[in-house]
Amino acid sequence: MKERRRERRKIEEDRVLIEYFPDNQSGTREKHSALTQDLSIGGARIVTDKYFSVGTPFHVTLTLSSSRQKVKVHGKVKWIKHTAEEDLYEIGVEFLHDLSKTVLSLISHLYGHTHEVESVVHG
Repeated sequence: MKERRRERRKIEEDRVLIEYFPDNQSGTREKHSALTQDLSIGGARIVTDKYFSVGTPFHVTLTLSSSRQKVKVHGKVKWIKHTAEEDLYEIGVEFLHDLSKTVLSLISHLYGHTHEVESVVHG
């Protein structure tokens, strides 16, 4: 099968905080913890025990394991897969970058560049 990804993926487990609005009527934001399985500049594969519909928008805060940076970015669910034996969901998340600093933080983390980047980036 031909690889369709545009960016290099790094296999790693990072803590993720997902913030989302479960319905548009209440206006209450909910938070949910999860873990990445792999990460790229354009998105991540996240494992969670919560079901999210394809197209669900949310805010993601990644705590990058090796650099200890926190990266905040908007994202949306591109695909979902249920693993029945563990009763977990793998979700493919596309990052919707608002700021170049978010991209720089991820490049620095994924490719090992050493230029200075803020430790917390708001997207």
